[in-house]
Amino acid sequence: MSKPIKMFGTSSCPHCVAAKKAIEDERMGNMIQIIMLDDPKNTEQPPKSAGNGVPLFILAKDPTKVVKGFNKQKGIKGIVNELMNGTGSPTPGRRPGPMPRPGPMPRPGPMPLPAGPKNKPSPLPQEHHDAMPPGTIIMFIMPTCGFCKQAMSMFANEITNGLIVPLEGGPVKAFPSFATNLGTFSEGLPSNLNELLMAHPIAEGYAARRSMANKRMRENYISPPSSKYSYYNAYAKVDYPNWNVGTL
Repeated sequence: MSKPIKMFGTSSCPHCVAAKKAIEDERMGNMIQIIMLDDPKNTEQPPKSAGNGVPLFILAKDPTKVVKGFNKQKGIKGIVNELMNGTGSPTPGRRPGPMPRPGPMPRPGPMPLPAGPKNKPSPLPQEHHDAMPPGTIIMFIMPTCGFCKQAMSMFANEITNGLIVPLEGGPVKAFPSFATNLGTFSEGLPSNLNELLMAHPIAEGYAARRSMANKRMRENYISPPSSKYSYYNAYAKVDYPNWNVGTL
């Protein structure tokens, strides 16, 4: 039964002797046929295209696949894998084929938006979210909070046009906190408006379509502090217990 790989060597070559012993130690004798060129009984010679030097490993079904030399780091199994997987060195007499042409460069896509804050489970009941004005981000603040003051300054334009409504106090654990009628909720000071809109994306679309008449209507919906505080939406008034909340 023919073997898939042939090793040509000589008994006077120390690397050939080491390779022969490694074939036995690694139990690869069923894969490699050992041919000693100085054996008087041997009549087979390696192809001339393989060049000189031993040990020489050749893939039997494709003599152009050649591995020259042997080292213990690669081992016999490494040589077998190299030949069987088609990565053996081509023989010197065979001209390598043309290099494949590189494919077209991919077009750069749009720049990714900065990663926004992850939404957290809202501490507010869903009824409270439902009562918030559509397209508005409620910002819970405390007058003594330094980050709240930064938020008031950062979002001054959005507070003026009605996109963000600041409210003092509220049943939240951190200030500033942000919530919408869609149930989204986030805590902490965002780095910019884009980061805030990524956590509450629906508000951006409403802001683009909001007219000054709607803005004035929304301003009229917010009532002054009383024993009960009211969120208002465009359809109905909903009262909730006093949160010590008022308009600014």
